[in-house]
Amino acid sequence: MNLPATLYYGKKLVYSADGSITFYSLEYNEGYRAKSVGAFTESLHKFIIPSGVKELIKKKSVALLDLCTGAGYNLAVLLSELLEIKGKHDIFIVTVDKDEKLKKIIDNTLFLWPREGFKTLKLLINGYNIKGITLCSHIIDVRTFLNNCTFLFDIIFFDPFSKKNNHELWNMSIYKKLYEVLLKNGRVLTYASSRYVIRDFETVGFKHFKIPKLQYSFSDSSVFIKSD
Repeated sequence: MNLPATLYYGKKLVYSADGSITFYSLEYNEGYRAKSVGAFTESLHKFIIPSGVKELIKKKSVALLDLCTGAGYNLAVLLSELLEIKGKHDIFIVTVDKDEKLKKIIDNTLFLWPREGFKTLKLLINGYNIKGITLCSHIIDVRTFLNNCTFLFDIIFFDPFSKKNNHELWNMSIYKKLYEVLLKNGRVLTYASSRYVIRDFETVGFKHFKIPKLQYSFSDSSVFIKSD
């Protein structure tokens, strides 16, 4: 398959190690996924599996907050995994990203993989209920959303660009807001694992658990659990 060599909705198209396609942001000078690991592989092993969502939905209804949704890989991989489970799932997903072009990418792109995951994500964004899964999409700054959020979540995917390029989302005030909008035993999943990030999350009240790094990845990633 030949991909466009020019910009795609203002993003650069990038092949990643596992064959899946990701994008590069010119605004942040950073890729949405680690090219060396693979977009699909990174989402699966750094977000979906350690979130425990497949086990949790067997016990209760689940509310999931996806902050900095990007091109939708975390959700597409999640949905691909959930579609393999028979029956309906009572799961409510909220997405937050300030870049309106990303919704257009998800809505109009046919070559993203996993295909069934992205196909389902597109339907959910357009208001469909799929096997008990519903989605509410917000095109808004994460800080504004968190400052006005009164809903509580079981799981948060926290996936901004790096602190170097997206420093406004890596600070104590944001971590406190994440803590406030989580239910007890709720989890924050993030690729970040620096000792400074871990220290600040723990200062807010989270317990930290390390996700060992993947092959060709430069660092571990993290699960932060609200235990009280």
